[in-house]
Amino acid sequence: MVKSEGFLMSRQRRKKSKKSFSEEKNEFKPKLIIPLNEKQSQYLNLLQTRDQIISIGSAGTGKTFLASAFAAQQLRDKHIEKIILARPAVGASTSVGFLKGTVEEKLYPWLQPMLSVMKSQLGNLSAYQNSGKIQMLPLEMIRGRSFENTIVLIDEAQNADIHLLKAIVTRQGSGSKIIIMGDQTQSDVVNGSGLKKLVYIGKKHGVCVGVVEFCSDDIIRSGIVKQWVQAFEKEEKAPT
Repeated sequence: MVKSEGFLMSRQRRKKSKKSFSEEKNEFKPKLIIPLNEKQSQYLNLLQTRDQIISIGSAGTGKTFLASAFAAQQLRDKHIEKIILARPAVGASTSVGFLKGTVEEKLYPWLQPMLSVMKSQLGNLSAYQNSGKIQMLPLEMIRGRSFENTIVLIDEAQNADIHLLKAIVTRQGSGSKIIIMGDQTQSDVVNGSGLKKLVYIGKKHGVCVGVVEFCSDDIIRSGIVKQWVQAFEKEEKAPT
């Protein structure tokens, strides 16, 4: 009898726990996506209206934040079925190779900032990840694949070569968006960044891709970050 009562009490606790989670889910209020300057407003408009968007700029401009928040919002409102987070292996490959775990577990430290933003829109991320609605992949693993009803977020694209980016932008499925982000001043590619060439080709041939180029004046992060970025820009332009 004691065992039965304990079992019933355990079931009641589980039901209460589930009810609390459901109530918490219903009470969750996502943060509003509010552009903080004119360039961010332009970027957000392109995210809403174009199928492919490229954003270029230094850290602190909000390019990754806005793209991640927008993608999460689209998933939450069921406008898409899945989000793919990707980044090139270049620059992180040495460290990733020594980490234990699955591919997603290895990529997590590099993609965690994007997931943190998504949490502000979705609340509990584990349900989305466990169901495959949010996936993390090295960029090399998605080349040549088409995703339907999906937003593909590609971060650190300055470390991808043009052949890899070509294999991705030319294989877009229906109902999908590809958002490419990068900082051309932070490239680890020896033979030149494919991101710069991708933008050049797109502009030259009038491809209907949205391009936003943030500058140091668009930095919204702490003042010291803006000062450092501008200092390095001046140093690179200074005669040697």
